[in-house]
Amino acid sequence: MKFILASGFIGGLVNFFLGWLLYGYLFKNHFPSTGNENIGLIFFGCLVYGHIVSFCFSKSGPVTNYRKGIKYGAILGLLISLYMNIFGNVSATTINTNLIILDIAIMTLISAFVGMMVAVTNRKIQ
Repeated sequence: MKFILASGFIGGLVNFFLGWLLYGYLFKNHFPSTGNENIGLIFFGCLVYGHIVSFCFSKSGPVTNYRKGIKYGAILGLLISLYMNIFGNVSATTINTNLIILDIAIMTLISAFVGMMVAVTNRKIQ
């Protein structure tokens, strides 16, 4: 249980900072800010995602190898981002396929890094 909490926290931090870098800086033209984003809720959501990855990894082994962390993190991120983008566009009158693909790619990349850090943290704690 302790490594779920610790590695989930580390994974959440990685998710938050990579999300800020990719969504808020590198791809800000594709994902513009409204200026009304609640950073506290974004941070909390990132922590929750880190704990989801940590929990999944603890039930499948646990995952303590960084390569497996990258692989399983990317798979988890791909599936979750597909789910989010599909249901996020069900009522859209126009669908921007390129933006959906970019969002899925970014989330998959972030999740690969989150998975890597969760796995490395699990290994250090064991």
